[in-house]
Amino acid sequence: MQKWIFCILFIEVEIVSSRVKYVKKDVETLARLIKSEALGEGNTGMLLVANTGVNRIVYKCRPFKNITSVQKMVYQKGNFAGVNTRLFNAPVNTKIKNS
Repeated sequence: MQKWIFCILFIEVEIVSSRVKYVKKDVETLARLIKSEALGEGNTGMLLVANTGVNRIVYKCRPFKNITSVQKMVYQKGNFAGVNTRLFNAPVNTKIKNS
């Protein structure tokens, strides 16, 4: 389980750092989103969830034109089914997150 969380954080940091401004809280929120949406989908599935989220922040098409941050993207009503599920709300391992 710990190795999987590390993969989530690595993928997410690579994507966010180059395209979207973020703070520490955004890293954890995006990691939770990836975990809740792509559990069991492997690295490709996790990467697709992260890319989808980042694209919703970067591109200003109609349904997402007011999405300007990771927090707004994740918590936009009806955006992701995994938000506020037990898996999303489970803690992210801070030991791995900080390594």
